[in-house]
Amino acid sequence: CDDEGNVVEVNHLIINGTSDVALHLNWNSMVSLPLLRSFECNACQLKGTIPEEIAQLSQLSEVDVFDNQLSGVLPSSVGSLQRLKRLVLASNSLQGSIPSSVGSLEGLELLDLSFNRLTGDVPFAIGSLGSLRTMRLNDNSTSVSCLLSLTCQKNLLLLWLQYLALYVDFATGQDVGG
Repeated sequence: CDDEGNVVEVNHLIINGTSDVALHLNWNSMVSLPLLRSFECNACQLKGTIPEEIAQLSQLSEVDVFDNQLSGVLPSSVGSLQRLKRLVLASNSLQGSIPSSVGSLEGLELLDLSFNRLTGDVPFAIGSLGSLRTMRLNDNSTSVSCLLSLTCQKNLLLLWLQYLALYVDFATGQDVGG
């Protein structure tokens, strides 16, 4: 809580990655916490989709919901979370393509969307995120035509693309399709 008694951080950590109760994520309750800065809930059997209303959580700097049962698409409104530094949605069942709005998250340092069911091309704008230090997109069905712009990022320390389709002519840097 902050000095005025508003909840600003929610952490639900399961030590052994086990929980006897599946939690249905109630985003309506979440968006009523406008000062929420951090949401972390790993391996707690969260179910549901991430709605467009996540944009109302404008103070969020960290979303870490690794190893849950979230489904549906990653909403484009996630791109309006300009304070976001860590977005970890790995090991869920997210589908569809990565919204191009993710490329507008200029302060994003960690993007982990690995082990989902994402498809389509990784948005080119992600390659120009200067703060990005770690990006994990492995074990999806996405393609990365922005690879060259990613590899030129001076701050990027880890780029994990295992099992992705790469359709780049390295001589020209052009997407050659797949």
